[in-house]
Amino acid sequence: MNGTDLATMLKGICAEIAQGHYDAVDRFFAFAEADGGDSLSELAESFGLMVVQLEARELRMKAMVGELEEASRRLREAQGRMAAENDGLRRQMTRLEVQIDQKGRAAAVAEIIESDFFVSLQARARAIRNREGA
Repeated sequence: MNGTDLATMLKGICAEIAQGHYDAVDRFFAFAEADGGDSLSELAESFGLMVVQLEARELRMKAMVGELEEASRRLREAQGRMAAENDGLRRQMTRLEVQIDQKGRAAAVAEIIESDFFVSLQARARAIRNREGA
């Protein structure tokens, strides 16, 4: 095989790899073994090793993307659970505020009706009612 044919073959292999067909890397190694250790075969072997590393890196990145997507899904689920829990807590807080308001109102009423002024006011009202009824 002449130099032009070899260059064309190597260029074709590189084009396949550039399109994501990493199985073409085997042809790099086959060429490097068959060519007998000259500069071109060393270059083919170096390219082959780079492609193997690139493919491994790409596989790791795909795995990481999958892990990130799963983590994102779990975070969305947790966010939904937290939103539901927050709604429940808001409703509970509203009920407690109403209960506190009712207790506060009862305490305020008790304070008023137990005051000396109110007791004397009630006594005067009774006295007036008794006079009018008599």
